[in-house]
Amino acid sequence: FYCILIETETQEDSFVYDFLLFRLIRKQLGLTKEEMLTKHAIGEALVRYAEQLHEKNRSEMSQEKLSVAYNNMGHVYRLWGQPRKALLYYEKDIKCIEIWYKRNEKKKGLRELFISYNCIGSAYVDLGQAREALIYCEKAFKCGEALYEKDRSEANLSLLSSSYDNMGNIYRLLGKLREALMYCEKALEYREILIEKNESESSLHDLLISYINAGYVVTNLGQSREALSYYEKA
Repeated sequence: FYCILIETETQEDSFVYDFLLFRLIRKQLGLTKEEMLTKHAIGEALVRYAEQLHEKNRSEMSQEKLSVAYNNMGHVYRLWGQPRKALLYYEKDIKCIEIWYKRNEKKKGLRELFISYNCIGSAYVDLGQAREALIYCEKAFKCGEALYEKDRSEANLSLLSSSYDNMGNIYRLLGKLREALMYCEKALEYREILIEKNESESSLHDLLISYINAGYVVTNLGQSREALSYYEKA
């Protein structure tokens, strides 16, 4: 199975591919079935498999798989409340994506950069390092703007809206409430546009979060009446 997966590198049937990959990793790394059913075991297995894959075949696809494996492992550690370990994997992830992005002459990988910069920013927030978080959230924000300029789709508008929300939260943590409110209001503007286009459950949830974010900032500004208006809309 190992040679077949390395040589073909295709996912025409993703279900079969994932099933074979699961069996392959469990066999190669000597993990029991019970261990494989934990997020940590799966995450570690995928990281080791992706690293092996990339060592044997330094292709664009193997680089992409390695990036995904590192990012997933970062999520696992962040969910466990270990942001420092999460940060180590997120940083490995971003290095892979930056290599991939440059190799593709900046034609592919911008969305992945957006996601990874946000992940690093989130880990720094968990660590209480808002200034460091701002650096990466600003990078994500620029990626979000670039994505939307290239393709004004609902998906890219949603990503950009998320960036405005994130920037608002970071400025609130830094005590810069006026700047925070500016970003939160812009996020709301875009969220409302998305609701008009497609009133889905996810878009309503995002709008709810944006109203709460704006309300919280306004509360910190001492404007209780305005804050109540945001909370009522939420």
